[in-house]
Amino acid sequence: MSTLLMQIQAFCGTLLLGIGAGLIFQYYQTVIRLARLRKYALYIVDLTLWIVMIGIIFAAMFFINGGEMRIYVLLALLIGIIVYHYKLSRKMQSIVGYMAEGTVAIIIKIIRITSKPVLWLGKSIRNWLNELKKPPIDEDEI
Repeated sequence: MSTLLMQIQAFCGTLLLGIGAGLIFQYYQTVIRLARLRKYALYIVDLTLWIVMIGIIFAAMFFINGGEMRIYVLLALLIGIIVYHYKLSRKMQSIVGYMAEGTVAIIIKIIRITSKPVLWLGKSIRNWLNELKKPPIDEDEI
């Protein structure tokens, strides 16, 4: 295969990767808006998103063109994100919103199921630690 054809394939693949990154970012923004996260939880979720996005992009870049970073590859990624934002985001909003609502509902259900055992365990550990802090009973005082 000629190098020009390989470069065109890499450009198109990275363009599709940019469109996918735009979709993931729109989904993330919708989930965050619906979940109404607090300040510190939002920091953790943001950090997690960017670590996952970087991992996905690097893995895809490695698959697409062997991990070679060229300026046209970065431009294709940026163009894909811009194309998604301006041309596809409105068309995908209802689907992304539906998926985000489902995600938030599942996460709330998981939190409700797991919070009671976690709170009970925390209370048990706190009680156990309080028992350890008490001075031993002096047998002469009994």
